[in-house]
Amino acid sequence: MTPNEFNTIKQMITAYWATLNLKQIKAEFASKGLLTQNKKLSKGDNDNWGLELLPSVLGPINTCPGAGKCRYTCLAFSGIGNVIKGPKMIAGLEMSAMLMSKARKLFLYVNDNEFFNAILKNEIENRALVSGLMGKSIAVRLNTTSDLDWTELTNSLPNVQFYDYTKVWTRKSTANYNLTFSVAEHNTQEQIEEKLNNNESVAIVFHKLPETYMGFPVVDGDVDDDRYNDVKGTIIGLKYKTTVGGKDDTSFVR
Repeated sequence: MTPNEFNTIKQMITAYWATLNLKQIKAEFASKGLLTQNKKLSKGDNDNWGLELLPSVLGPINTCPGAGKCRYTCLAFSGIGNVIKGPKMIAGLEMSAMLMSKARKLFLYVNDNEFFNAILKNEIENRALVSGLMGKSIAVRLNTTSDLDWTELTNSLPNVQFYDYTKVWTRKSTANYNLTFSVAEHNTQEQIEEKLNNNESVAIVFHKLPETYMGFPVVDGDVDDDRYNDVKGTIIGLKYKTTVGGKDDTSFVR
């Protein structure tokens, strides 16, 4: 989408945000939980769950501090629900249910962070227990459509596997929090090589997936979402995906 279309959606979200009631939203997510699964998360052998918040500056806080032009092509704007509502969204007429759900979750995160973190931690522990009873391993992607620092939460649950993509290149993976560093239009070849040589994984969006890039093997990151199982020091190749509006700046795509 274009920056103007992005700003139109931001204006609709701001108007929607003003109608939200904290008591009602606390009751909603205390009942149904904050984590979800989608087609991508469901790929693979493990029980992957994700947290979907508003991306970038669509809300009152910047949830993606390292974002560049990718804010206009974020996966938060993809999927059937967004595609169907796309023309109305870029015209400023109606938001998708997917974006409204993300807005309500971020509203809770911003307005009662203690409550948000408490029910999120409880939900992760409960889902981990259920997954174990089903003979599966759970993994949680807290930044499905955001890029916040969750280290405090992940450190408090050392027996749970967490993973995320991030454009904040100063962060580091921990024993139970696997990070894949996403390449933006401003990242240099030297920065990419430094991460790979330090045994960190790097994600690059391609028009066509190569077998190797810059002398490093490329893994197809669209086969599954199990990034915590990747061999360190490899490139995770992702195919470019069209989002709402279709007028995307693809300068970050290799």
